[in-house]
Amino acid sequence: MTPIITLTTDFGLLDPYVAAVKGAILRINPEATIVDLSDGVEPQAIEQATFIVSCALPYFPRGSIHVIVVDAEVDTERRALALSTREGIFIGPDNGVLSAALSDAERERAHAGRRLVPLHAGRQAFALTNHRYQLSPLSATFHALDIFAPAAAHLSVGTKPSDFRSSCPRDRCLAAVPGCAR
Repeated sequence: MTPIITLTTDFGLLDPYVAAVKGAILRINPEATIVDLSDGVEPQAIEQATFIVSCALPYFPRGSIHVIVVDAEVDTERRALALSTREGIFIGPDNGVLSAALSDAERERAHAGRRLVPLHAGRQAFALTNHRYQLSPLSATFHALDIFAPAAAHLSVGTKPSDFRSSCPRDRCLAAVPGCAR
């Protein structure tokens, strides 16, 4: 069975961006089941996106793929990640939005002053650096289309998260607070 792919974005519904992201997924996996958690997140509202995903997460089957793209730092040095957990795989920028995969207690500790959260057993982050799994040419501003959607689609057809990195820069932390530069 193909895993469900969820989308959470701040793209809105008045332009073609959400449709383009879904088209990129369906081009790679025409059998994909795509569920919009919300495309109405306020612009750059990382905490709102995290709240939406964390509230919906318990109702999705384990192994679902969650694409979360709310990003004020496009065209910067922030990492694009796939975060593999026991619950599923979370894909998006390492800007705090992937903290939806963390427990409430971990998010609270991060907001209490610890901006980076160590990844414990059962969680592993993979930088999405392997160009084989990206659209080309790569845009400077639309990583949802060029990087995140193709990664989700490839995962949904059986690609392993470890295949996405072309090199092995390994640090073991995730940004858990919006605006935390990595």
